Amino acid sequence: MSENKAKLDDLLDIPVVAELLNVSPRTVNRLINSRKGELPAVKIGGRWKIRAEDIEKYLLKKSANADAYISKADALHSLRRYEEALATYEQAIRLNPDTIHAYKGKADALHSLRRYEEALAVYEQAIRLDPDNIHTYKSKGDALHSLQRYEEALVAYEQVIDLDSHYAYAYKSKGDTLNSMGYHEEALVAYEHAIDLDSHYAYAYKSKGDTLNSMGYYEEALVAYEQARQLSNRA
Repeated sequence: MSENKAKLDDLLDIPVVAELLNVSPRTVNRLINSRKGELPAVKIGGRWKIRAEDIEKYLLKKSANADAYISKADALHSLRRYEEALATYEQAIRLNPDTIHAYKGKADALHSLRRYEEALAVYEQAIRLDPDNIHTYKSKGDALHSLQRYEEALVAYEQVIDLDSHYAYAYKSKGDTLNSMGYHEEALVAYEHAIDLDSHYAYAYKSKGDTLNSMGYYEEALVAYEQARQLSNRA
């Protein structure tokens, strides 16, 4: 094969590139004709052709830009500037629609804004991208709990436990949900499991104390509260 033939074989038509990038052919044309020349191309026989290596460079640049937006959004979320964080995560998603971190961050921002139904929809998108991410299932459970959809929240927390049986937070959240449903004995079992996994988990001791107190076991509740206090003071 000649060198020129090899080069021609590396040139891709717009419909092929559109499929690779998961965008419309119109979007590929816009990238080619943008002032910044986001996607280099050459015209052969009146048709645009794009080199495979230029597609790779474009994807790498897009991914790097998306990561920068995600880092900015994470910082904004930490500062409780949730609306700004939300807009920034959305920008990252526009740059790279396959980045789970951006979807998870967007959903967390929506949750912080108490837009729970919207958050749930985005958590589902994140789960489709990465079905084994325990943190997304955990956050989905938290959103369901906030909506008082306790049975569904329990399912989400059980999915976390199925994926990682040593994740103490899932047992603590399971206990909180069982408590909200009035299943206090079962909640205590879940809190004990969380404490067995993480003996320094102050919030688990606090929730255990609240449950014991509501059940009238005041002395045991005091012990749990004291353990929570001591652990909080050490933090």
